[in-house]
Amino acid sequence: MKKGFTLVELLTVIAIIGVLASIVVVSTSSAQVKSRDAKRKTDINNVAQTLSMYYVQHRSYPLNPTPAQWGWSNYIGNTLSAYMTNWPTDPKKQEGTFGNGYVYYSDGTKYAVDCVLESKGGSDITITNYDLPVTNANDFYQTGTYCIGSVCHYRVSSK
Repeated sequence: MKKGFTLVELLTVIAIIGVLASIVVVSTSSAQVKSRDAKRKTDINNVAQTLSMYYVQHRSYPLNPTPAQWGWSNYIGNTLSAYMTNWPTDPKKQEGTFGNGYVYYSDGTKYAVDCVLESKGGSDITITNYDLPVTNANDFYQTGTYCIGSVCHYRVSSK
């Protein structure tokens, strides 16, 4: 009598290992999304603290290089380099335009720093005016998470 595994037994074991591997991949993918979103929120809050330090010295916030647009350009990083040496970048290296990555807007008296999250859902504020020009400052300058369609954002503002 030969000792060993039959083909059915081997296929069964391979199928079980495949199911377990797919469960692990899905759970680690979800954890990575949460981790990157946590980093984005931390980055945005750090920039907000930096802007507060800048405001104490200059009595205004840095203006956008092009006031009618969102911007997370080298301009803002260079302006605040004395307060923050390592300027944050999106964990997935997204560009800093509205719709992805980090963005900044300021009229000099108020600011809004915004990022796009990978996770969906979880709005705790309502922002209907999310684009420029700002027509309703009470709606625009809020701090919290909001979603526009299936895209969720985290925003910190000076108000």
